[in-house]
Amino acid sequence: MSTVFVAEALPDADEATQRLPAELIEATLTGEGSSFSEVARCDVEIASFAGAMADMFCGSAMKLPAMAAASGRPMFYAASYQGSA
Repeated sequence: MSTVFVAEALPDADEATQRLPAELIEATLTGEGSSFSEVARCDVEIASFAGAMADMFCGSAMKLPAMAAASGRPMFYAASYQGSA
């Protein structure tokens, strides 16, 4: 599911570039989803949490092209090693 989300968020990125944010989303949803599900939630709280998570993922994914341009490296490399020489 996260690969579809990332493909839609970064339609011009190649598969290798899309892989990193997809893996990060998957790991975050697995950890946070488990914790979030431990407490009973109302529909409004669930929708609010889901929207906030989607905004966070989109914001992060949308930065990848700029990071790559600034570093001169492929997007997945720039995101993985930001700040490395």
